[in-house]
Amino acid sequence: MAAENLSNCLDISCGIPTDVRFLFIKEKIGKELKAHKFPLAVASDVFQRAFYGSMKKEATEEEDVKIVDATMEVFKTMVEFIYNKELNWNAFDLHFLSSLYYLGDKYNIANLKASVLNSIADHQRVNMENVLVVATLAEENVNLYPLYEQLYQMSVACLDIHFQGSYKEVVKFFSDPKSFEADPRIVAMLMQKLLVFKSVVSCSNCCKFPCIDGEEPTVENFTPGARVRNTGGAAIVRLVNVKDNPATFVGSIHVQNGITVPCSFGVGYYFYNCK
Repeated sequence: MAAENLSNCLDISCGIPTDVRFLFIKEKIGKELKAHKFPLAVASDVFQRAFYGSMKKEATEEEDVKIVDATMEVFKTMVEFIYNKELNWNAFDLHFLSSLYYLGDKYNIANLKASVLNSIADHQRVNMENVLVVATLAEENVNLYPLYEQLYQMSVACLDIHFQGSYKEVVKFFSDPKSFEADPRIVAMLMQKLLVFKSVVSCSNCCKFPCIDGEEPTVENFTPGARVRNTGGAAIVRLVNVKDNPATFVGSIHVQNGITVPCSFGVGYYFYNCK
């Protein structure tokens, strides 16, 4: 119960006086955040040394601490996390979460870092419109390895899904000067990690992680060239492509002579045959 009520201390009406004030140098004059040293010190050994270390002089009034490497909003979120306030993780974008992870690392708050990574995995989405932005954000956090790796893996997974597991198509995409201008270093790292991603986590047949052996082909999970088994209908052995009509696809009856037939999704005839 005491931990649940801790967040009430952030309310000025709680009656418990604050003893530290954080000043945000890079923001507008007047941006400040007041808090209590004790809960901060309990959560972070960095705060503990700063507020109660052996060389620290006893403070007789509210202490000012200048913050030069974080915005007030991100820093306030960290403080609210320490005070056990319920956070709306869905409201934070990847840049905000990356900044929050940085603070968790700086102040050695392990559960904050874990919560940020969990939030990224659970709520954040990478698509072809922001895949390079996310990869660039990863490079900006190269010294924070767990965050760096997770952002890159999300970018790589996006490319793998979009190009249906075809490494050649990804290379073609990045080789086209009409696509967009991208930092060659980031593209090179994406390609390198894509190779590792495919060799380590992707099934060689369905090109998915986790493997979708036994599942029916759909428009979303369709992998050209994948082996399938059938329980009825035409005895196709491999998937070929999705037709213009999204309800149908083309399958190959014989791999060598390339005879193909149209097939329908969702009829319970065809299933990925990965194992």
